[in-house]
Amino acid sequence: MRTFKVESLHTVYVDDYNEGELEQVNSYDVISEVKAENPIEAIKIHFEKHLGFSLDVDLVEIYDGIFEYSNIVDEENIEPSDLAKALWKENELVLYANNTSTHVYEIIKIELED
Repeated sequence: MRTFKVESLHTVYVDDYNEGELEQVNSYDVISEVKAENPIEAIKIHFEKHLGFSLDVDLVEIYDGIFEYSNIVDEENIEPSDLAKALWKENELVLYANNTSTHVYEIIKIELED
């Protein structure tokens, strides 16, 4: 098992089903240290245990070593139910796009010499 530091930077926008992302309403970051076999597994653990989000790796983009992902959340920053998504699609509920840029660093213990 390897140890990773995972840092996710989040920018949250009002998301209209028909118009897409509108005004930015929040931004925050979350940093965790996780044990995993590889960097992708570390990111999955970070999303599930530290953010409370499921992660669909088929929707991930990786640019210059940065893991980019976007998911829909409600006003409590929780993934919405199927009913909430249906209401959002009918413009009866406001949901938000949570765009996440994630950096992963491996933590390696080194021995210092005199």
